[in-house]
Amino acid sequence: MSSDYYEPVKGNILIVDDKPESLQLLTATLQQAGYPLTQETDSCVVLSVAKTINPDVIILEADLTGINGYELCRQIKATPETKHISVIFLSFLSAVEDKVRAFEAGAMDFISKPFQPPELVARLQNYVSYSRLQLELETQIQQLQKERVDRIAAETALQKAKETLERQNNVDSLTLLSSRPHFDESIEGNWRQMQRESAILSLIICDIDLFKLYNEVYGSEEGDESLRRIAQAMRSVVKRPGDLAARYGGDKFSVVLPRTDASGAITVAKHIQREVLAMQIPHSRSPLNYLTVSIGVSMVEPTRSMTSAVLISTAEQALAQAKQEGRNQIIFRRVPDIHPPVIQ
Repeated sequence: MSSDYYEPVKGNILIVDDKPESLQLLTATLQQAGYPLTQETDSCVVLSVAKTINPDVIILEADLTGINGYELCRQIKATPETKHISVIFLSFLSAVEDKVRAFEAGAMDFISKPFQPPELVARLQNYVSYSRLQLELETQIQQLQKERVDRIAAETALQKAKETLERQNNVDSLTLLSSRPHFDESIEGNWRQMQRESAILSLIICDIDLFKLYNEVYGSEEGDESLRRIAQAMRSVVKRPGDLAARYGGDKFSVVLPRTDASGAITVAKHIQREVLAMQIPHSRSPLNYLTVSIGVSMVEPTRSMTSAVLISTAEQALAQAKQEGRNQIIFRRVPDIHPPVIQ
């Protein structure tokens, strides 16, 4: 994991909900997390309030008396003074059409009630950062227009702002694990650090078995929920400071384990495999009738004559072998082993 730590900025949050119990629970959750809050129960004055206090994020109930949440979101996004604000729906309405309406109206996210406080807080920080970067971007564009900078200069500034946003987006919004860009940054940073220390670096790459079939049978919404649950299992296993669990891409996950030998890395892989099996996520097309994972594990002592690509490639080869040999297996390869053992 990167050694650069910072205290997340606690953005200003506007909560719009006319249901007292929901408002009370949400307020308590965010106050405990340290967020400055403003509450509003009258949907008809929300746009005026938002212009006045300029919140970073608006948490919006869809089913509001007066102006409903969808129309209110459209108004917020259509108003120049408020269009940069991230809008999150938090609602008891949870049908697919409700979520589609929210995203069509300009929402960043839709979370169904009852919500999980840790998940909400984790997502919220990303949207606070996004809103502030959007506002910064708009301010830059306005300044460029005032100074009559030509179109090429304006496009360059816009691209730089987007790149800044991407660098700060270290969390995968679906699984709440580290994102792939953060994984790439972490493994490169750890590679250099392990070189200096003459220490071992291990990598785990795991893939959900027969996940394409799972989506065909149960649908993409259930597929996304399964990805979140497996990510939760990985977070419960990968707890050591410096280790990094990330969404590698699609239905693949990865774990970067600095200063961890083969035995330690295989132990982590076994824990992940057991946690996934213990959840017993039904999969009628799987041999065990539950979702399983295949895992590739690799280890190396980084040297200047190699790059991190060899560690990643070796772990991917181990994963491919695990899937070829029946899935729901762990295969270990040490760089540059050619005949790795099968882990029973």
